[in-house]
Amino acid sequence: PPPPQSSSNSAPPPPQSSSTSAPPPPQSGTQRRDERKKRESLKAEHMRKKREGVADNVIKLLQPLYDKQCIPNKDMFKKTARALTHQFLKHGIVDRDKIHFKTVQLCNTGTTWNDSLFEAIKNIR
Repeated sequence: PPPPQSSSNSAPPPPQSSSTSAPPPPQSGTQRRDERKKRESLKAEHMRKKREGVADNVIKLLQPLYDKQCIPNKDMFKKTARALTHQFLKHGIVDRDKIHFKTVQLCNTGTTWNDSLFEAIKNIR
């Protein structure tokens, strides 16, 4: 008579070599959320530093105009710096060498400050 056939459950599993590592356990929802928050926080910090760098450069460019009293007052200086900073960031201009605009255009006496600023912002690119 033929020998009885063994079931596949009775065979022992093959030994695993110690050189292969087991895959990491799946992350829980909390761990994934924490990782996402950490990435978002790092991205926000990077953007904040970029914005501050652009703002610092804009202020350095505007300061001589304020000193010459081309910019009427401190409040207008702040508004102008903010508007120009936003425009540079909007157009992706963040390199120090590329942050410039025609200061003569901003100091024309024949136009209002808002008109001069609007013209300068239009020409940023």
